[in-house]
Amino acid sequence: MTEFDVSRAMLRNKDIFLPFHVKVTHPLREAFARGDVRKNTAVLLVEHKAGRLTLLTQQMISHHIAEGEMAGQPWMVVF
Repeated sequence: MTEFDVSRAMLRNKDIFLPFHVKVTHPLREAFARGDVRKNTAVLLVEHKAGRLTLLTQQMISHHIAEGEMAGQPWMVVF
């Protein structure tokens, strides 16, 4: 299939999942030191041209969409 077939899409007027707007990030090392992240914490690792971003899987399970900025560059993750 080379084209998007809009007749097959289930489009809605409202978002199903509320995005997780990430306003502040912390180095993973600090999150470990504070106990926010442990060795057995499930995470999602995202490679971005501005650096790496680690998201907690537990947060993404309820939001499914996270977005923010890193080094002035916008990013969005869909899970």
